[in-house]
Amino acid sequence: MKCHTDNLGQQYLLFVHDGLNYLELGNFEAAFGKTIRDGNFQGKIDILFIHPGDSWERYHLYHQDEPIHQKFLTFFHQEFFPFFNSENQGIHKIGMLGDSLAATASVSLASHCPQRFTHLLLQSAAYRPVEFLEGLNREQVHHWKVYQVVGLKEDHFESPLTGQKLDILTENRKLYNKLKQMEVRTDYYEEDEEHRWEFWRNDLVRALSYFFEK
Repeated sequence: MKCHTDNLGQQYLLFVHDGLNYLELGNFEAAFGKTIRDGNFQGKIDILFIHPGDSWERYHLYHQDEPIHQKFLTFFHQEFFPFFNSENQGIHKIGMLGDSLAATASVSLASHCPQRFTHLLLQSAAYRPVEFLEGLNREQVHHWKVYQVVGLKEDHFESPLTGQKLDILTENRKLYNKLKQMEVRTDYYEEDEEHRWEFWRNDLVRALSYFFEK
């Protein structure tokens, strides 16, 4: 997706993980349109939707304990990112958006090359996202701006794929506390919600506005 509102404005690049789900379940185009109209933004906006396949393919690609995840990191940073970055010199903001495991994959990708990204938009990050920050220092991530949202009813969530019990609220609180310790600017929200697409869809305008406004 490309949007040119004013060639004299700033340049934005946003990678959307679980891209097809955001388009079909998250009503991304409607949320994006409202964000642009209400914010009166000017510039060039490129949005790249990354969809990993079916549920099991997604799990293997995005989960940090799966061998293919390391190959995904290598491909993204050595081939995928350089290709699009070379086409967009002078980008003002580079961000990633993801839900659940895709949000954690965003943290993994960003921590692998922290200097490349300015914004992380994390909706209900699952599967221990905080562990990716352990090897980083404040100087590496001081420029990050993080949007983080999680539901108050997301602890004890049972994965329909693996049957594993996930304490998503607890893990997000750990991530937020770690980001605060590292002095990363973070807008953190807890809502009276469950781990479901209706929650993330209704939150999407606020998340996208954070990317463009902060």
